[in-house]
Amino acid sequence: MKLLLIDIETTGLQQTSQICEVCCCLYNITENNNEKGIVSILSILLPIEKNEAFNINKIHPELTNTSNTKQLLSQISSMIDECDYLVAFNASFDAPRFNKLMGIKNKNWLCAMRDFSWGCTDKKSFKLIELALWLDIGVSCAHRAFDDVRLLAECLNRHKDSYNMLLTAIREQKTEKVTIKANTKYAQNDLVKSFGFGWDGDIKGWCKQVHSDKVDEFTKTLPFKFEILQ
Repeated sequence: MKLLLIDIETTGLQQTSQICEVCCCLYNITENNNEKGIVSILSILLPIEKNEAFNINKIHPELTNTSNTKQLLSQISSMIDECDYLVAFNASFDAPRFNKLMGIKNKNWLCAMRDFSWGCTDKKSFKLIELALWLDIGVSCAHRAFDDVRLLAECLNRHKDSYNMLLTAIREQKTEKVTIKANTKYAQNDLVKSFGFGWDGDIKGWCKQVHSDKVDEFTKTLPFKFEILQ
């Protein structure tokens, strides 16, 4: 099975923020560890005029204008066609933006943070760097798409049973999900996010999707008010 590991860097966190870097990595994974690993990897910069997130990703707008964008995006399209699943560490952020960029309509996504049971922590939300350190992987660079995709690939390499972890995520993805909305005040935003809730612009609230058979178990852990949306 081939996964396309994806990460993007943007000029900000708003819906209108531009993508300034994309990295895609074809990752083969089977029961045989000798057949597990990176097959190919490609990282490109997309032209921007300004970067409000420069302090985080350190991408100079001038540098982005030197990239052969059209040809490299065509290569990424070929990688998308070859993969079975698209995977991002935080798919709720990357998936809608990458889908829009590449015109994707019928590919399945998996979230490496929320869908994979790494067995390293009980935290509902965590950073890729935290995952790497839990797996005893040294981290020297971060916040560039290439670095983060390479780090996610190494996390899959290091995990003792990543193939069955993947199969479990795929199986659970096919079960019905329920949307839970947090009924909280602004001061509780950090608490809500720590339980894996993300802002839903359409619903205008902090929401999280949970598999229907795990709703009771999950909601018992919530220290704030919530409602289940049908």
